[in-house]
Amino acid sequence: MRAFRFRLRAVLAVRRRAEDERAAVLAERVRARDAATTRASVLDDATDDARARVSATAATGVSGAELQSLASSAEATWRARERARAALLEAVRSEETARVQLVEAAQARRALEKLEARQRAQHAADAQRVEQAVLDDIGSYAGRAVAEASEP
Repeated sequence: MRAFRFRLRAVLAVRRRAEDERAAVLAERVRARDAATTRASVLDDATDDARARVSATAATGVSGAELQSLASSAEATWRARERARAALLEAVRSEETARVQLVEAAQARRALEKLEARQRAQHAADAQRVEQAVLDDIGSYAGRAVAEASEP
């Protein structure tokens, strides 16, 4: 009997490559989310510091221009923090999308691998059946040969 050959081998290879590519995309998205998380955290701290500086400076009694400058700086820091939070939300969504795509690719690959395993098992069973038929024929032939040889 011929050796087992999975006819969808090329499709399986493409699905494995697609899964690997999606895993790489997910890894990049996780790195981007981590970077966005760090940036948002840094800007949260900077915003808190800027607000504390404005409050402390206002309590000491400084000129209006100096207080206005500090308030503008605090507001700019707050806006940067809000942009960083929006970027973080987008990074989280992007990561979730990449994770879903990876799961879908893995499911597609596993479906083909299961099909290959079933076909391989069927091929092995067929080969076993053919081998058993050959052995039965040999046994039957040998039995007849012995019977014919023992007849006078």
